[in-house]
Amino acid sequence: MAKRSKLPRPKFPRPYDYEGVYDSTMIHRDNSTALEILEEWRSLVLTRPMQMGKTTLFSLAQLVYSKASTAPTGLEYDCPTKNTWYVLRVDFGAVHASFDEADPWNLTARKYDSQALDTIRDAILGLVHTHDEIEQKFDTSGNLDELGASRLLQRLGSAVQKVNNQAKLLVLVDEYDQPIREVLLGMLNHRHVAPYAQIEEKLKSAYPNYIGFFKACKWLTQALPASKVWLTGITPIALNVLSGFTPKNLMFDEDIADAIGLLDDDVDRMLDEVHEFMPFQDDGEKMRVRDAIKKHYNGLQFLSGSRLYHTRMLNSVMHSLMKTQERRDWLCQLKEPCRFVEAEKPPSSLFNVVKHAPNLCPVVGKLISSGEVSGYSLNLSLNLMHILKPDILIADYLTLLVHLGVLSVHHGNQTGEDVFKLASGVYRSLHLEPLLKASLGELLQLSSLSEIYRKGEKLITDFVSTLSESTMSSLIAWAVADPDNHIMELQLQGFMVGELHNVLYEGTTVAQETVLPNKKRTDITLAGDNSLVLLELKKLNGSTEPTFLQKKEYHAQLRGYITQRAAMEQSTRQRMVAGFLVVMYDDGQKYIVEKLLQETS
Repeated sequence: MAKRSKLPRPKFPRPYDYEGVYDSTMIHRDNSTALEILEEWRSLVLTRPMQMGKTTLFSLAQLVYSKASTAPTGLEYDCPTKNTWYVLRVDFGAVHASFDEADPWNLTARKYDSQALDTIRDAILGLVHTHDEIEQKFDTSGNLDELGASRLLQRLGSAVQKVNNQAKLLVLVDEYDQPIREVLLGMLNHRHVAPYAQIEEKLKSAYPNYIGFFKACKWLTQALPASKVWLTGITPIALNVLSGFTPKNLMFDEDIADAIGLLDDDVDRMLDEVHEFMPFQDDGEKMRVRDAIKKHYNGLQFLSGSRLYHTRMLNSVMHSLMKTQERRDWLCQLKEPCRFVEAEKPPSSLFNVVKHAPNLCPVVGKLISSGEVSGYSLNLSLNLMHILKPDILIADYLTLLVHLGVLSVHHGNQTGEDVFKLASGVYRSLHLEPLLKASLGELLQLSSLSEIYRKGEKLITDFVSTLSESTMSSLIAWAVADPDNHIMELQLQGFMVGELHNVLYEGTTVAQETVLPNKKRTDITLAGDNSLVLLELKKLNGSTEPTFLQKKEYHAQLRGYITQRAAMEQSTRQRMVAGFLVVMYDDGQKYIVEKLLQETS
């Protein structure tokens, strides 16, 4: 591997650098042209996944517009009103209230609301003290520490109005959804405790300052003709419903699709900088790295526009490539996403809810097996409250995963329907596959046979529903030359064993064709410390589900296996033994999962 050159190490931003990117020598994308597009709107909200560059964009906006700053030179967009605005910057990204999971959700919400008020107050008073003319007009009567967010913003607007009714005031709100997003997503696993009914009124009661601030934003845009309110965040939260403030939603706007994130040219330039500092062996090695980056990290797309790279992920890639050992390891595993690069971690509650919403399991399974899913329409009017409904719509769930950057979405070339794709393979291993581990692994942790039989059908059904349709189709080919279906069943068993290996907890095992004393063989055996679960697997030709007599025969066969294996356990580890029947038909696209029926059934 080539040695490092004597050139200075290229500076790629880390998350804590995003505020100061444009004031430094750090390598970044010039996205100033996005400001020209944003200027068309008095009020707007731009939602994008975490760590894509929203903060950097608003930091640039503050430099370009604020009277208290100096616009960077050499930008692609030369703003005609640069450094003529009063700029109020409110960053809700720092709102992180401590709470106990046992706390009622409304108590947690009030803690977030209190933190939001402190953030708003500090930002407003900071702006007031920066500009003498505003400070002279600002109403300081009463105790400012006791004023709510709405009153504070109204006093600021009135002060600016007194200075000059035509004065330009720009309100920039980073992570506008943070105070309410964390609470709403936290409710996902407890929808029975915090029902969807009357959720709007409950939120209004729990967030008087947060919601009051946006009510005042609506007043501000009416009172000051030259004012603007721009918001960034991750998820939609229906501000119009909660506060009456209705900013233009630009999430899927065609003109702003590429506003943040990195494009191919940006990545090429970044890689050239790495090559200058620490040369690749040859152009071929550099190209292999470039191809791997494009394959694994060029997966973000917001309905229209270009395919984008995730900003933080790519900066992490570049840092890895400038370290000798990490680059060596990188080059050894180009077929997989780099293990030094972690995806942004959406809330675990968003994924755990799949365990409590069975209708979501098949679509998550498709994402695991093939990386994409279609047949559902993007919900352009989604807000987080929709996810609290008793039955979560698949389209709503997929749309939320797009907001969080786990999925991208685009129109299919031929059908025109929305196609959802995993944005990066790291999400499959970090988030989606663990869902199966958490659900199926639970089966072998249960403490009694009655619990295993009570919960087992659902857990095994969830797993079977995730089997890849493409894999199932290829397995069907084995049945053509096998009238008795034995080859097909062996292949199906082998495939399921492989899938089970990937999702079971450590300390559990899975085996194909376990031999019993009379030389009979079970299809699949799942073994844990306290229990064994036998799966009797059947594959039927045709699209007709098994008859009663067929199922009775299958259950009798499984019952025999259970009896023999239970006898073996009596003299060895004395584990519980349970059994389930899995019948697949209609080319593997339909299935039945049943717990063992008693002989009298």
